[in-house]
Amino acid sequence: MPPVAYDLEDNPIYKALKAKARQIKGAASDILRCVFLVDAGCYLLRRLRPMSPVQEIGGETIIRHAIQKLSIDVVCVFSSYRERPTGLTVVPAPESPIRWKVTCFDSRNGVPDGEYARLNELATVLPPPRFEGYQARDIHRQGGFRPEQRGWYLATTTITGGLAEKMTIKISSRLVLEYMAGRMDAATFQRQAFGDERNYFDTELSRGNTIQDVLFEGKGLDEDDDYLVFDLDFDWGASALKPPKKPRKGDEG
Repeated sequence: MPPVAYDLEDNPIYKALKAKARQIKGAASDILRCVFLVDAGCYLLRRLRPMSPVQEIGGETIIRHAIQKLSIDVVCVFSSYRERPTGLTVVPAPESPIRWKVTCFDSRNGVPDGEYARLNELATVLPPPRFEGYQARDIHRQGGFRPEQRGWYLATTTITGGLAEKMTIKISSRLVLEYMAGRMDAATFQRQAFGDERNYFDTELSRGNTIQDVLFEGKGLDEDDDYLVFDLDFDWGASALKPPKKPRKGDEG
């Protein structure tokens, strides 16, 4: 996809809208013809107004031209952006949240009250984007979304039982599956599941704790992963037998 456009119609945005216009041309005259465009790495959608308007044609100009020529009523652009600190123009930090930005282009003379507000409300309830558009494009080009590639793993978490011996370990089900399928070795599993920390399962087994229960915790379609939840508790069969402590003086009955 070219990063800039020099022609109102010889560009990916106009061609996409033209294809959509053919699909909706048979709609009744009282039906709103609306097309949604989502930025997945398109410079023309990420920056609707070009940096150099003298030499380049921006996405906004292309969309307005398409609306008039292709008989489309509304075009809504959803693009992901990383929030900047309030009131500052500095480059946003990598840990800044990524949000959806909605920009509407409308050919109608009058717009019903609250229509744009509802579109912005829709953006707030959508799952937040994981990447900015250009990042998703680059990962896609590198094959990062192929099903045979390693998955996107949920982080391992632990929950202790307070003063009791019980421990709960939540670990990525996709990670466990790929390890059991032989797609990664033990060292890779250790790095993905526990990083530089000690293997939690080894720690618990050393304490004499074994798995008492296993549950599946679904995390929804957007996560592309789920949790396997292991409950571990003390087990005499996995603990070294020790002689009872000798009573101290004064403790005898």
